[in-house]
Amino acid sequence: MHPLHRCRMNKSKLFLVILPLVLVSGAIGYFGVSWLTSDSMKSDSEASIAGAITYESGPFRVTVGINPEAPRVGDNQFTVKVADKQGTPVTGASIKAYGEMPAMGAMAAMRAPADLDEVEPGLYSGPLNLEMRGEWPLSLFIQTKGVGETRLGFDMATGRQGLSITSGGRPVANAMGGDKMAEGKSPEKNDRGFYEVGKYQIKVEVLGSGAMTRGDSMMGDKAMKAGDSSGKDAMMGGQTMGDGAAMMEDKNMSASMADEGGMMKGAPKSKSMSGQMSADTPDDMENMEGMKKGTAMMGGNNLLQVTVLGDNDQPVNGAAVRVAAQREAGDMHGGEAMSGMAGPSKSGERMVGRRNTDVVTLESAGEGVYRGMLRLPAEGDYALAVDVSTDKRGHGDLVLAFTTGEYGLRAATATPEGVAYYTCSMHSSVRKSEPGQCPICSMDLVPVTNEQVQSGVVTVDARRRQLIGVETGTAELRNMTKTIRAVGQVDFDERRIHNVTLKFDAWIGDLKADYVGTQVKKGEKLFSVYSPELLSAQQEYLETRQRLAARGPNDSLVRAARKRLMLWDISPAQVRAIERRGEPYEYLPIYAPASGTVVEKMINEGSHMNTGDTLLRIADLSTVWIDAEVYEADLPLIEKGMAADVTLPYGPQQTYQAKVDYIYPYLEGKTRTARIRLVLDNPSGALKPDMYAEVRLRADLGQRLMVPEDAVLVAGESRVVFKDMGEDGKLKPVRVQTGQRVEGWIEITQGLEPGDDVITSGNFLIAAEAKLKTGIEQW
Repeated sequence: MHPLHRCRMNKSKLFLVILPLVLVSGAIGYFGVSWLTSDSMKSDSEASIAGAITYESGPFRVTVGINPEAPRVGDNQFTVKVADKQGTPVTGASIKAYGEMPAMGAMAAMRAPADLDEVEPGLYSGPLNLEMRGEWPLSLFIQTKGVGETRLGFDMATGRQGLSITSGGRPVANAMGGDKMAEGKSPEKNDRGFYEVGKYQIKVEVLGSGAMTRGDSMMGDKAMKAGDSSGKDAMMGGQTMGDGAAMMEDKNMSASMADEGGMMKGAPKSKSMSGQMSADTPDDMENMEGMKKGTAMMGGNNLLQVTVLGDNDQPVNGAAVRVAAQREAGDMHGGEAMSGMAGPSKSGERMVGRRNTDVVTLESAGEGVYRGMLRLPAEGDYALAVDVSTDKRGHGDLVLAFTTGEYGLRAATATPEGVAYYTCSMHSSVRKSEPGQCPICSMDLVPVTNEQVQSGVVTVDARRRQLIGVETGTAELRNMTKTIRAVGQVDFDERRIHNVTLKFDAWIGDLKADYVGTQVKKGEKLFSVYSPELLSAQQEYLETRQRLAARGPNDSLVRAARKRLMLWDISPAQVRAIERRGEPYEYLPIYAPASGTVVEKMINEGSHMNTGDTLLRIADLSTVWIDAEVYEADLPLIEKGMAADVTLPYGPQQTYQAKVDYIYPYLEGKTRTARIRLVLDNPSGALKPDMYAEVRLRADLGQRLMVPEDAVLVAGESRVVFKDMGEDGKLKPVRVQTGQRVEGWIEITQGLEPGDDVITSGNFLIAAEAKLKTGIEQW
């Protein structure tokens, strides 16, 4: 074989070997990148909702999170986890989420939508791009076919930690750090200090609080040595503290044990399931005596101990025990709230100005005993949530209340049964768990019941009703006749317009209809014409008729000559006149085809006209049209044959009766109006083309449920009516669907029943109170 051929064959074999390798490498690279991208997105999604609160909203349980936790200008990872009430992930949900910065001055409102994809069953995640710093209230809409739909609202701002719910949901029973951590009846404590919660007995103790040195921390470690290694971690702020670990990374972030008598040098170790303590040294015994007196929760680090018992007072081991504290909104001072918006501080402390602490998982420190460090961001009134969970017994949730600097933990719901909290009528952001006075205006706080929180019901007593001018009306069935007003213009009846033309070239002779506006009658002479062709045709007809007279008038040639004249619109009467005369007409008269008015004239005496030219236009004005424009929304109410009243602007005292004759099958693109045509008798000729006219149509809609128009409040896309419950001043906001509006009344198609009393005056003030007090969705 020739060396050149051998070389070419070797190159071909080499190419066939290399090509598959390149294709395989490319495929591995592509799928590898896709896998890494998918895995990265899933990881970001999980990070976004780590430790986030789960809310119950409509038929769903919804967990919402954002990464970073303090949203930034630019891209953020927004994640929504959706499950049903049994906790089963909801797949294929339609989710719409966006942040919206309100309009400010000349700057229009800005909307930042989240582009969400389902990264795993029930987990939806995607980027959320915020274009500038500031407040971006977040709206979330969830819809699933066959399950239902819901909407939630959250407070969101760049540089501010977390998302705080404003409407549409409430934390589920085991959601830590929610805005409403407890409702209903307070749990009762037995003589040993345990609360019975579900299948558990739970006791919570504060072992120490305040700021301590690293040396004291080591002594605390010694005191806890009877527990397992995780107990030491709880004291040292290691893995036990979760997010709180970073707060003890240097000597300034250690904790001390302070009681009524001063500094405490350590924390006791656990000896028994009841949480009783033993000591290894006399100093430890002295510390225990101090702890028996109780230790107050303080701003900063607090060492908590939770003892969990089951049946027959047996310790429950291996439980997941979590704690979190939530500060009441009324206790947040202006400076603290502002600092909370500024984002993380230089030292890494993220909690200044926050209402909720981080969720801390406690570590086992003995038989049924769990310990951990909880850091409070500031002094104030708090609710402490304790969540205990095991596979065998399920969840147990306990909510206690405390005030920093005061000894003892008490049941969180110190209000009467059914009361959620107390608030100020003038400052609804103030919320307390017991009666008192508003810290802003010193007014007495009023109760807000669980029913009000869940249903949006507010109570306005008779005195306050009189002060704000509340008036009521009734939803009632009324005969609804809607008057539709439109502007029209008089026009010719196109079916009564006649054009006068010729089918031959001619010259105009004697002109009778010599001006526009001439009134003519059918058969009346309009003008005469001279045409060589017409003259020749008359002569030919007369000669043929004379030559073939013996054959009679029905001879084919005679009939053909006569037909030629008639095809030129020479009437039979004119043909007979030619026969009687015995000679052709040089100027043949042309007669009016109909009675009417000459509205157009294109001829003069002696002018030449070509075949097909329009010479005169005659319009019968005894009947006219009115073309009127109506709004697109009114078009469904209009039908052919509907009666209408027509008036003229210069003579409104005169009303003309008309009927709808035709509805045009298109809209005017620029005005978005529809055209309708009315037919109107005009025997006197008072209505002249191009006159403007005012049209009123009456649509009889039958009986409809209606309320006074002032009763309906517009809230975005929603329409809300306050229903008077008639019980101690209770008012309930009801979302309604509206229909037609008629003379101060508006139709209600859904949401009310006949006889319902509604608020018609003062409802704006009631709405302001309701949306602050109860968080009505979509206000």
